[in-house]
Amino acid sequence: MGNVQSGSTLTRTTGALDALVSELTPDIVYEKSIGQARFLKTVRCRHRNGPLVVKIFIKHDPAISLRAYHRKQKVDRDALQDIPNVYTHQAFVETDKAGFLIRQWIASNLYDRISTRPFLSVIEKKWIVYQLLTALSLAHSQNTPHGDIKSTNILVTSSNWIYLTDFAPYKPTRLPLDDPSDFSFFYDTNGRRTCYLAPERFYKAEKVARYIDQPDTNDPVTQPMDVFSAGCVIAEMFLEYREGEYTVDAHLAAIDDQGIRTMIQQMISLDPSSRPTFDAVLARGNVLPECFYSFLHGYVASISERATSFPFPSSTTVPPSTANSVKTKESATNVEGAGEAVPTDSDHRIERIWEDYASVEPHLLPPQQLDRTTADVRVDYGITIPSSLNLHQDIFPVSLQIPSYTPSPHPAPAEDGPSLILLSLVLANIRNCSLPSSRIRALDILLALSAQLTDESKLDRAVPYVVELLRDEVAIVRAAAVRTLMQILMTVTVITPSNVSIFPEYIIPNVRYLVQDTEVSVRATYAQCIAPLADTALRYLEMGQTLQAHGIAPGTNNDRQEYDEVHFEVSYDASLYDLHLSIQEQLAALLMDPSPIVKRAVLHNISSLCIFLGRQKTNDVILSHMITYLNDRDWLLRQAFFESIVDVAACAGGRSLEEYILPLMVQALSGTAAFIASAAKHLQPSDVWCILYPSLRHLLRCDLGEVDEQSLLVAMKSPLPRPVFDGAVQWAMKAEHTMYWRSQRRPATKVESPRESIVSMRKAGTSSSPKHNRTEEDEVQWSKLQNLGMTLADEAKLVAMRDYILKLANNASSFTSRLRLEPNYEKIIRTTGDVELQKLSVVPQTVFLKSRSTTDLSRPSRRSSDIMTRLGTPRMSRATSVDHAPNTPAFNELRRRLSTTNHSGSSLNLAAAARERAGHAAAQSPSLPGAATLTLAPPNPPPAHDRPSSPH
Repeated sequence: MGNVQSGSTLTRTTGALDALVSELTPDIVYEKSIGQARFLKTVRCRHRNGPLVVKIFIKHDPAISLRAYHRKQKVDRDALQDIPNVYTHQAFVETDKAGFLIRQWIASNLYDRISTRPFLSVIEKKWIVYQLLTALSLAHSQNTPHGDIKSTNILVTSSNWIYLTDFAPYKPTRLPLDDPSDFSFFYDTNGRRTCYLAPERFYKAEKVARYIDQPDTNDPVTQPMDVFSAGCVIAEMFLEYREGEYTVDAHLAAIDDQGIRTMIQQMISLDPSSRPTFDAVLARGNVLPECFYSFLHGYVASISERATSFPFPSSTTVPPSTANSVKTKESATNVEGAGEAVPTDSDHRIERIWEDYASVEPHLLPPQQLDRTTADVRVDYGITIPSSLNLHQDIFPVSLQIPSYTPSPHPAPAEDGPSLILLSLVLANIRNCSLPSSRIRALDILLALSAQLTDESKLDRAVPYVVELLRDEVAIVRAAAVRTLMQILMTVTVITPSNVSIFPEYIIPNVRYLVQDTEVSVRATYAQCIAPLADTALRYLEMGQTLQAHGIAPGTNNDRQEYDEVHFEVSYDASLYDLHLSIQEQLAALLMDPSPIVKRAVLHNISSLCIFLGRQKTNDVILSHMITYLNDRDWLLRQAFFESIVDVAACAGGRSLEEYILPLMVQALSGTAAFIASAAKHLQPSDVWCILYPSLRHLLRCDLGEVDEQSLLVAMKSPLPRPVFDGAVQWAMKAEHTMYWRSQRRPATKVESPRESIVSMRKAGTSSSPKHNRTEEDEVQWSKLQNLGMTLADEAKLVAMRDYILKLANNASSFTSRLRLEPNYEKIIRTTGDVELQKLSVVPQTVFLKSRSTTDLSRPSRRSSDIMTRLGTPRMSRATSVDHAPNTPAFNELRRRLSTTNHSGSSLNLAAAARERAGHAAAQSPSLPGAATLTLAPPNPPPAHDRPSSPH
C-alpha cells in the first residue's frame, strides 16, 4: 500500500470515517478517531464483545486491489500467533472504498505508561525490555521483521505485560533524507516529530532516481534496523521522557545501570554491522536478571495466555485474553438470577498464583538472600486457637493461608526485585475477581509479596487496591482488607514527600465509615485495628516532620520532590490535634457500639490508645464509656473491662482511680450472688450440707460428693432451649390476657416474713400445675412451646422459672412502651405554656415539712444502731466474713437467710430490702466516707430481642 501510493495523493483522499465503518458488520459502531495519522486512519469502535481498533486505508481508486497485502498479513499472523508478546491485526476486510485492519483495543501503550504514576521502577523497565527483545527475537526467527518499532506500538497491560503490535510490512523501508514529508506521512502518526528509524533507512539525493524509477521495489527490513529502533525505545524508557528533556547522546550517561547503558550504545550504533543481534542482546548473565530466563517469563505467559475465541463469529483468529474476560463477565451476568457467581479469568489467575506461591517465592529472591534464607529459622505465624478466657488475640502479624507456605524473615530490600512484577499481575486481576475467596487469597499474596517490596512500592502500588476493597460488598473481604491494610502500613519505615499526608488525606477518610459498617465482624476487626492505626499515623506524622526539616526526601527511586507550600505551613501541633480529633471520634463510636463484641475488641489493646490520647482524653473519652460496661449483661464484656482497667487506671491517674474507678468496681463486685458464694467458702461442712445444699438440690441432676465449682457444672441440669425460653417470654408479655401468668402475681406492698414467703411459694407451686388455670389462649401458646421442642422435663423447668420469666417480660414491655411514649413526652415538654403533668404520668404529692429540734438531730437512729449491731461490721470490712466462730451474729444472719432461700420472688424482694437497709446504715456510718455518693446506675431495661442466656 505505502510503496505504490504517494503522500500527496493520499492526503487529498477524504471521507467520513463513520460512513466507512458502517460498511463493516452492523455490530461494529464508530466511536471516535485516534491520533493524527494520514496514511492509515485509526478509529476506535464499539462491539458487543468489547472495544476495537480499526485502521482504515482509504482507496483513491476503486480499482486498487489489496489482495497481496491481505495474503501477506495472513502469513505474518500465522507465523506470529504463538509468540506470547506479539499481537497482530486479527481481521482484514476490503471494500470498494477502503481496506480495514481490525484488532482488539488495549488502553495503554508504553509511551503513556512511562509518564503515568506510579512510575516504572528499574526492575519493571528491565522486565519490559526482556519481553520486547524476546518478542523481536522470536519474530525474526520466523522471518517476520516489524519495521515500525516505537513506544506507541508497544501495548502495556495493567500487569506490565506487553504486546508488540502494528507490524508494518506495507510501509516503505527507504525514505528520502532531504524530504521529511514521507516520514511524517507514514511514520509520524501522532505528530511528535520523533524518529525511531535506523539511519540506513534514509537514502540520499543520488539514490532518489532508483526509487523513483522502481516504485515497486522495497528493500526488506533487516534485523539491525529493528535493533536500532528497539534501542531507541529502551533509551526513551530509561531516560524517563516524563522529565521533558530527551536526547539519546546527551543524556545516555544519566542511566545508572552500566549494563543497560552499554546495551543501548551498541543497539543504536550508526554502523549496522556493529549492532548486536537480538539473541546476542538476550544472552544470559549480561544485563537482565536470571529469573526472567529461568522462570518468570514462562510462568507469567502461561497465566496471561490468550483465549481461543474472537469477537467476530466468522473469524478463527486469536485475540488477547481481554476478549475472553468480556465474554466471561457477560456469562456471569446472564446467570445472576441463579444467585451464584461464575469464576472469571481473573479468578483463575489468582487461584493459580495462590496455589503455586510456595514454589514461586524462591525464584523471586536474589541468590544471596535465597542462600541466607535457607539457613534461617522459619517463623510460624499460624493461627492459634484462642482459649475461652482470652477470646481476642492479636491479629498482627496476619496469618497467611497459602498452601505449603511458611513465612520467613527477610531483610528490607534496597530496591524492588522480581516480586514487583508478580505484584502487578495480582493487582491487575484483584478487582475483576467475582468470587470473594479469590479476593481474600489475593490479599494473602499481597502480604506475602510486601515483605520483598520497598516502602514506596507498598504505599504507591499495593495500598490503593487494598483501600478499594474496603468497599467490597462481602463482609469477610472488607475485614480481610482492614487487616491487610494495617499490616502493610505498619511495615513501612521510610516515606517520600508525596506520601507525607497519606493518613489525614487518604487512609483515615477511607476507613472512617467502617465504624458504621452493617456487619459486626467488620466493626470488630476495625476496633482491633484502631490502636495500631493511631500509633502508625503518629509515626508517619513524625517522619513527615523529619522530611519537612530537611526539605526533600531521599526517595528510593529518582522521584525527589520538594514540599508544597501548604505542607510547610501546617505545624506539628495542628496536625497532631487533627489526628487526635479523628481517632477520638472513631473511638467514641466504637466504644458506644451496640454489639459487646466490638466493645471487647476495643478493650483488647486499650493501653496504646490511652498513651496516644493522653490523660485528659483518657478520662473524658475512654474511661467515661468503659465504666458503663459494668452494667452490661454480657459477662465477657465485664471480664474484658477488669482485664483492661489496670492499664487505663495507670494512665488516668491516681485521683481518678481512688474517686471514680475503685468505688464503682467494688460496688460491681459486691452483689448478692457474690456475697453468698464468698460466704459459702468459709461455712462449716455441716452448714454447707444442711443449709446450702438443700436449696441447690432441685437444680441438680444427681447428688454431689463435694460442693465445688467443677462438680456443680457437671451435675447441673440442662437449661431451657433458647427457642422455648424466647417463646415463653413472648407469651408472658401478654400476661394480662392469660390465667397462667396472672396467677403468679402477688401484691408487692405486703412485706412477708421468711416463713410466710416459703409458705406462699409452696402454695403457688402446688396450685400452678400446667393443666390448671389455663385459658384457650394459654393452650394455644402451650402447644406452640411444645412444637418448639419443649419436653416434659422442660415443662417442670418452665413452671419453676415462671416468676423470673414474668419479670423479664415486664421489663421488656416497660422498655418498649417507654420508647413509644418518649416522643410524645418530648413533644409535650417542648410546647410553650402550661404542661399537663397527668399526660407525663406525674402524680402530684403533698409533702409537709417541719423543723426538727437539735436534740432530734443529735440523737442517733435506733434503727441504724440495731442494723449495725446485727451486722457487726461495715460492709467493706472483711474480718468478720472470714470468722469461723459458729455463734457470731454474721453467721447467724447468714444461716437464717440461707434457710429461707427458695428462689421465689418474695425472697428476692427480701434480699433487696436487706441491701437497702444495709446501704442506709452504711451511709450513716463514719467508717465509709463518701461511699453513699458513689452509685452504679443500673442499665436500662433491654428490648425483648436482647436478653441474657437462659439460666441454668
